[in-house]
Amino acid sequence: GRNTDGEESSGINAEYGDAQLKRTKQTQVAAEKRGLGGVGHAPICIVLLPAYAGVDITQTAQLLKEQGEAQPAGNNSFYLLSNKLKKRFQIVCPSDGLLDQLDAAKCADLLVIVWDASFQVDPLLRTCLFSQGLPPVQHLVMQLEHKISDKDFTVQKKRFLDTLIVNNFNTSNTKVHHMREISDFNNLLWGLVNFKHHSLGFLRERAYLISSSVELQETSEDKGTLIVRGYLRGQGLDPEQLVHIPGHGHFRIQKIVTSYDPFYDSNSAGQVYEAQTLTSLEMECEVDDMDAEQTWPTEDDLVEAEQAKKTGQTSPQRDVRISGGVDVIG
Repeated sequence: GRNTDGEESSGINAEYGDAQLKRTKQTQVAAEKRGLGGVGHAPICIVLLPAYAGVDITQTAQLLKEQGEAQPAGNNSFYLLSNKLKKRFQIVCPSDGLLDQLDAAKCADLLVIVWDASFQVDPLLRTCLFSQGLPPVQHLVMQLEHKISDKDFTVQKKRFLDTLIVNNFNTSNTKVHHMREISDFNNLLWGLVNFKHHSLGFLRERAYLISSSVELQETSEDKGTLIVRGYLRGQGLDPEQLVHIPGHGHFRIQKIVTSYDPFYDSNSAGQVYEAQTLTSLEMECEVDDMDAEQTWPTEDDLVEAEQAKKTGQTSPQRDVRISGGVDVIG
């Protein structure tokens, strides 16, 4: 008869193994979400991006800055500590340049698109964002200067939802924050911090950062040392690796120094990691223009081929063919 005990046992073991892997994955995801923006981890990077050039995000950034303890972090950007949420944020406000906006959006943990009451969006910016890939996205509609009734507000919410659908934004899991009063900002951080975290695939394979300060120490007329400060994200960074600066190229790392965290007392500040070897800056092989070219046979090749033809033998290193009275040496 057929023995089914072994088959049932293997099936149970397989189901148990799958369930164990699922629980392990859920535990890892939950731990990563709890640690996001917490002590010992990089702050949650939130990029404020205007929907089009006519949207001024200065007021939005200023009202966010009042929601906790703020520390400057470069031009129009700052770090924010929320004691109520026990979370840290890096609020980034990129310049008006399209490439700067795309670079910032690419490295964001959360992209917040700021709209005004006109609900306009730059089609070029929208297309480029979709092309490079979107991080988690939330929408912030600033309506502080437009006092409307609750009935009209309901109509505007429906109109804005239609605008998102027309512009191909995902509306199923996307949060929309309508800022009608300044007091609405008191609960905004709670809405921003609760998002489904995911990062772009190419960011999970490398280290990256959004700088909080940049300083160039010139050692000569055409050489210098660039000092970049910021929270390192993604994979760990090895001083033996090369770094890429958008718009400038690849550079060697002289050393990595752990700096002081303004929101966390750590004994690791001041540790230095230096490169032991010099990594080549050549990223591609030199192009040989003659690599795929056929060269004309020399006189010695022709004589050798003629002798081989008379004796009926061919050279073991050459393939000789006669075509139209011309000896072709391959």
